[in-house]
Amino acid sequence: MNQENLTPLQKAQLKQKEMRQAGLLTTRSPLEKFVTNPRLGRAVKFFCYECNGYSRSAANNCENKDCALWLFRKGRSTPDAIEVEEWRQIYLNHMKNIGEENPLQTNSTDDDSHESFIEDDMQDE
Repeated sequence: MNQENLTPLQKAQLKQKEMRQAGLLTTRSPLEKFVTNPRLGRAVKFFCYECNGYSRSAANNCENKDCALWLFRKGRSTPDAIEVEEWRQIYLNHMKNIGEENPLQTNSTDDDSHESFIEDDMQDE
């Protein structure tokens, strides 16, 4: 394989493969962990890992707080309380900017459709 035509990601993958074969790399990437044991937390963590250029540190330190998955980027099912409040304020500002004046207030129509959605989802199981 001609390494001159490879992208930086392909070069890194090739180097990773060589290091594994030499026994120098024993940890698995988020993708490898997800493929061998798929779980929701791992799916979110892998999405963030992929979104941040396959960098674990960039995914863990992601600053894209507009992302709906930002709270769960570390693969935990329960985010830190401080992060929840920080994200909530950013989300509310985002919703106001797109024309949702009171995004946390619901009316009876919203509640009914939400319950119907949950019931439909549970019937699928």
